[in-house]
Amino acid sequence: GKLRFTPPVKIRIFGEKTDTLAEVQVPKLRKFIPDGSLALSKKGQTGVVEHYLFNSGSTIDLLTYQQDPASMEGWDGHVCVFDEPPPRPVYIANVRGLVDHNGIALFSMTPLKEFWIAQEIVNNPDPSFFSLPASSYANPPVERGALDAFFSKLSDEELATRRDGKFLHLQGLVFKDFKKERH
Repeated sequence: GKLRFTPPVKIRIFGEKTDTLAEVQVPKLRKFIPDGSLALSKKGQTGVVEHYLFNSGSTIDLLTYQQDPASMEGWDGHVCVFDEPPPRPVYIANVRGLVDHNGIALFSMTPLKEFWIAQEIVNNPDPSFFSLPASSYANPPVERGALDAFFSKLSDEELATRRDGKFLHLQGLVFKDFKKERH
C-alpha cells in the first residue's frame, strides 16, 4: 500500500519523564527498528536516547512532558505519539507543528488525568478526530490472570478507568446507590 507520508518522515514520541523514556518507550521502540536502518542515535544530557536518524533521512525525537512547551514550538513534522495523557500546552505546541504536513497525533493512554482530552479530543464531533477506547484485555502480551489479580484490588471507579479506558473524572457522577426505578 501507499504510505500517507513520503520519507523522510519526522516523528515525535512523548513520555511522562526521562525515566519513563528510558524504561518504556526506548526499549519498545528498539524492538521495531530494523538492524542496519539507523544512521545515528543521540543521547541527551541524562544519558537517554533522545534522537534517532534513519538512513532514509526520517527522524524520531523522544521528548517528555516535563520539558518547557515553549521549547517545542517551531517544529514541523508528520506524527506525534503521546504515551499517556499530555498536558494541553505540550499537545498544542506540537500539533501546531503537524499543520505543515497535515500530520497526525496519536494517544496511547489510561485516562487518569488531563481531563481536557475527553471533551476536546475523545468526544469531539469533528470527523477529523477518531478514538478507539479499548479494554486492557485487548492487550495480547498481558496475561488475563495477571490483569484479574490487579483489577481485584481496585475500586469501581478505578476499574472503569484502568480496565475499560473510561475517564476517571467522569466516574461516580451518579450516586452509587442510585436506582432509576426507586429515585
